[in-house]
Amino acid sequence: MSILFILIAILMLGILIMVHEYGHFISARMCGIPVKEFSIGFGPKLVSWKSKKHDTEFKISAIPLGGYCMYYGELASDGDNKSEDSISPDDPRYYYGHNVWKRIFTVISGPLMNLIFAFVVAIIFMFAYGSKIEGLKVENIQSGSPAEIAGFEIGDTICDFENPEALPPIAIDEPTMSMLFAINDSPFFGRDGKFVTSRHIHDRLMKELDKNLALRVRKSEEDGKWVVSGRGVLHLSVLIETMRREGYELQVGQPQVIFKEIDGVKCEPIEELTVNVPEEYSSKIIDMVTRRKGEMVKMESAGERVNLEFNMPSRGIIGLRTNVLTASAGEAIMAHRFKEYQPHKGEIERRTNGSMIAMETGTAFAYAIDKLQDRGKFFIFPQEDVYAGQVVGEHSHDNDLVINVTKSKKLTNMRASGSDDKVRLIPPVQFSLEEALEYIKEDEYVEVTPKAMRMRKVILDETERKRANKN
Repeated sequence: MSILFILIAILMLGILIMVHEYGHFISARMCGIPVKEFSIGFGPKLVSWKSKKHDTEFKISAIPLGGYCMYYGELASDGDNKSEDSISPDDPRYYYGHNVWKRIFTVISGPLMNLIFAFVVAIIFMFAYGSKIEGLKVENIQSGSPAEIAGFEIGDTICDFENPEALPPIAIDEPTMSMLFAINDSPFFGRDGKFVTSRHIHDRLMKELDKNLALRVRKSEEDGKWVVSGRGVLHLSVLIETMRREGYELQVGQPQVIFKEIDGVKCEPIEELTVNVPEEYSSKIIDMVTRRKGEMVKMESAGERVNLEFNMPSRGIIGLRTNVLTASAGEAIMAHRFKEYQPHKGEIERRTNGSMIAMETGTAFAYAIDKLQDRGKFFIFPQEDVYAGQVVGEHSHDNDLVINVTKSKKLTNMRASGSDDKVRLIPPVQFSLEEALEYIKEDEYVEVTPKAMRMRKVILDETERKRANKN
């Protein structure tokens, strides 16, 4: 708190006290009640004079903050103890000898004077500053307000009627990536969420459009599905996470890049990718990024680490984070942002490993997971509920593998050497929402509920999946 602020506060308090006491003084004059003393300020007396007409002594004290107003006989006490202020009750100047309503008026006139003073100051400020609205920006418009009814839109300028001059319009960035939102139709539908129907999800997406300016929502031809476009995977994942915490259940598909045709040329969004890795892993990262059509524009060393900068298509960044962390033993730090649209870069190599898919609905057992660990990496814990068609791991080869993780060890009286070895499980891979969205393939969904997040195939039945792949 600055000294200037403290001085201003003391000055304002002094003015309010002085106005308050002046209210007592002027009301006493109006009611014909004599005033003994009226002082401006406190402390030692500097100047004083006495009005012979009203028998009032006026004083200016050394500390000119506030003041006081004293009536004749106001400090008189009962009984025989007389103060210097005591006068005879028969004296016409005696304060308590006047009409009670006049005395009440002199008491309430102090606060009343403060209210009048505040009103006058407010009027002065309103006339001085109230009409100056040049360049005023309104952050938002409430739903149903007169501004909304009048048809105001984002970027509109409210101008002077006689001299209309619009401010530069606000440019809203166009979406660069879309994603399919769908109702949750998995076997675990409705376990966790409160809002699970298509009407709930549709209303929530429409509500989001009121405040999320870069978002676009289009109803799909299929029932219960919407194409939601945004500024990237992070933008859309924030919306999904918000809906999840609000109690919604939904499924989302793989992010798809939005292409544009500029001057007759098919173009795609290009992003600036920055990767910070230990120097020993830099060659692996460069090879991985260039395979996905990334162009290195800068490389500089910073101690034992290397900063790499690339211009890379948004398509290539989808699913890249997991591979980069794996190749760098978790040491890489990766960030990217949209740069511009450039001509299409051609086909890009995506995730090459297949998925391990649950065969049956039930509870995953450590016994089954242990026997399947050599087939790939798992995403689930033992005793976790799974359903047929759920993606429970990543296959070590490029094809999908259907496995039975619900198989338990048969209980018999037979014992054999080596059959009762202790189960040793590798900790499963845990994805964040953004990582899961970048990981899934085109024929997979991420199922999002308030308490869980699972990956699954779009077609859960194995026979129907094989038939669809043949077609």
